[in-house]
Amino acid sequence: MTEPASTMRPAILMPLGIGALVWIIASGLGLLPLMFSPMLFDAPGSTSNQWVLGMLGGLIALPVLTVLSVLASLFLVYRESRATVDKRIAWAVALLPGLGPLTFVVSIIGLQIFCGGSFSCG
Repeated sequence: MTEPASTMRPAILMPLGIGALVWIIASGLGLLPLMFSPMLFDAPGSTSNQWVLGMLGGLIALPVLTVLSVLASLFLVYRESRATVDKRIAWAVALLPGLGPLTFVVSIIGLQIFCGGSFSCG
């Protein structure tokens, strides 16, 4: 059930283009909290807390996954000009950078639930 490339093109270009634009802006804004990330480790024992490390991983993941997503989007647009691309793949590539903020939020919730909000919980 493969559609011709001309009818599938808007369904592929929309999530890739909008996703790339939104994540580039979000990644630029995400660099601000990343500058202050060394302060996550001010409390004694916070360097061994997996929730704090998860927060740091979420902060670092946003710009990295944004670059990967934009490069993959460019590849998919190039590939779409040659053959059809599945819409699910395009949406997965467009939503890939969302894993960074999701990791950050899950780590904050875990820190609140399991450590009572204390960064030095081990």
